Amino acid sequence: WMCRGGLSKSDMINEKQSENGAMVIALRFVGFVLMWLGLQLITGPIALMPQIIPCCGEMIGEMVGCALCCMNCLISLALSLTVIGVAWLMARPILGIGLLLVAAAAVCGAAVLRNKFRKNAREPSMSQPFMAPQINMAPTPQQHVQVVCPQTAVPGQMLMVQCPDGLQRQVQVPQGVLPGQTFQVII
Repeated sequence: WMCRGGLSKSDMINEKQSENGAMVIALRFVGFVLMWLGLQLITGPIALMPQIIPCCGEMIGEMVGCALCCMNCLISLALSLTVIGVAWLMARPILGIGLLLVAAAAVCGAAVLRNKFRKNAREPSMSQPFMAPQINMAPTPQQHVQVVCPQTAVPGQMLMVQCPDGLQRQVQVPQGVLPGQTFQVII
């Protein structure tokens, strides 16, 4: 610890503390940026996958990349604030708790956004099944059709069946019907 000129002990300590404070802030920011960059490098190939789709793949890839960038920023921010908050808990507990609360808010915000924009992709919506438009508006007589339950079907599942008139219709597997059994539907 050397410096030019005549400084008192307290002046020298204050100068070194200000240098140390600036260095710590810079290192924290660099740590956040490096964490964000690392997550971007890890998740980057995911944004490239949609580009194999003709016509709109480039646009989808850009949207996925943007979403991943925002997600990585929130994750990096939450992790950086958590590390900084834990470090501050011993020296300044109120500041440490405040930083941990901000980190928790970032995690909760990410969870809320995830739940808001996520639809249940595993279960397709059957509220409005796809049906071919019928030109003949005359009422068709009801028909009884025998259907064999597929091996992968479960009670309550919707199935597409070929009717005797050549059209495909959607039917529901009744309760109590096991795979391989036949059941009768009225179409």
